[in-house]
Amino acid sequence: MRSTRAVSIIVSTYNQPDWLYLSLFALLHQTIKDFEVVIADDGSGPRTADVVRALQPEFEGRLRHVWHADKGFRKNIILNEAVRQASGDYLIFIDGDIVAREDFVANHLRLSSPGQFLSGGCLRLTEAVSSAITRDGVASGDVFKMRFLRRIGQPWTSKFIKLVGFGRVSRMLDSVTPTRATFNGMNSSMWRADFYRVNGFDERMAYGGCDREIGERLENAAVTGRQCRYSLACLHLDHGRPYVRRDLMAENLKIRRDVQSRRLRWTEHGIADKLAA
Repeated sequence: MRSTRAVSIIVSTYNQPDWLYLSLFALLHQTIKDFEVVIADDGSGPRTADVVRALQPEFEGRLRHVWHADKGFRKNIILNEAVRQASGDYLIFIDGDIVAREDFVANHLRLSSPGQFLSGGCLRLTEAVSSAITRDGVASGDVFKMRFLRRIGQPWTSKFIKLVGFGRVSRMLDSVTPTRATFNGMNSSMWRADFYRVNGFDERMAYGGCDREIGERLENAAVTGRQCRYSLACLHLDHGRPYVRRDLMAENLKIRRDVQSRRLRWTEHGIADKLAA
């Protein structure tokens, strides 16, 4: 496993301070500690800043809050800015509604390999169960146990298998899954050099496939996706999505089809201008 001294975890968020608290709290309980966390905040109100301030002492200087004003869904713009301010040469991307199991960061690093990006999965919780998750449950690891989740109301689903695999079992499940590896902003990672190779996230894109698109450019640049949906265990807390707009999703689809048909590797609407700033 590579050194953890050059790792940045980019956490995207927008007005979900309670979920962000649990997400960051889970990062405090990772088996390895030597990484920084950069919050990519797409215009949240003051309660999110309060959460960051409350947890700053526990991260001992490893937590940074990157914010811009709320002018609609601009997640890709703030993600590029967060990467620009990050110091790590390996980047792990999660959303602020993701609660990571204690081996999450260690497994991202263990599985990392030159010329690849990792594609993880999650167990999506219901709204009621999400609201029942507590910091004590995260600290104890109970929230990652099927019996506990069933007891607090999570319906039965075959996707519980995403939480039961460790080591060889999870690697075996990853190797046989028919699900194609795609870049998912809620649980993926890549080398910083590969992020720059494709000019980062396309800042034209709103909600709907804006993370998948960078993965498609990475593939075109011979940076292949590796499916690790069972090795990279995490929970997804439920929330509303008032920013969803069907017209913008259609525009996103046009961009992705252009990337796919022309096998584009580079976007003219990415991070390059920020790197020169």
